[in-house]
Amino acid sequence: MKRVYCPKLEKVIVIDSKKEKTWKKKYWHHSGVPFQASAKETAKDDLLAKMPLESLQIMYEDKMEKRLPARYKNDKEWIISKL
Repeated sequence: MKRVYCPKLEKVIVIDSKKEKTWKKKYWHHSGVPFQASAKETAKDDLLAKMPLESLQIMYEDKMEKRLPARYKNDKEWIISKL
């Protein structure tokens, strides 16, 4: 038995995960985050966190096509949130 969020009903329900084989595709984590999306985002954030600050600054400028604001130049977490 698992507590999951049902997007159709817009509420948290309890399901039997052994009977429903595709429950991760139908339902979301009980916090409201899709199961597959949360795993991808976590892997991306882990990869970005290991990169040096200079590389993140360059990636930001390439993606946004503008200069990194001076007040966020040394804020690694802010830069990662924008990527």
